[in-house]
Amino acid sequence: MIENILKLNSFNLDKYKIFKFAANSQEGTRIQLNSNMMAEDINSLRKNLNELKLELDQEKKRIKNLATYCIKIYEFIF
Repeated sequence: MIENILKLNSFNLDKYKIFKFAANSQEGTRIQLNSNMMAEDINSLRKNLNELKLELDQEKKRIKNLATYCIKIYEFIF
C-alpha cells in the first residue's frame, strides 16, 4: 500500500527499516513503522495538506475581494 503511494513498487520499505519514530522520547525507545502505519500517516498528511490548500485559496479570494473593495473606495474618494 505505501509502495503505491510513494510509487516505489519494487522497493521493500520494511526490509530497509527506513521509517522509525520515537515511541517514548524520554526513554529513547524506538520502534519501526510498518507499511500500513506509514500509509495511514501519509494519507493523513495528504488530507491535511489538501485542506490547507483549500483554506489558502479561500484566503486569497478574500484578500483579492478586499483589495478590489479598497480600490473602489479610493476611486470614489479621489
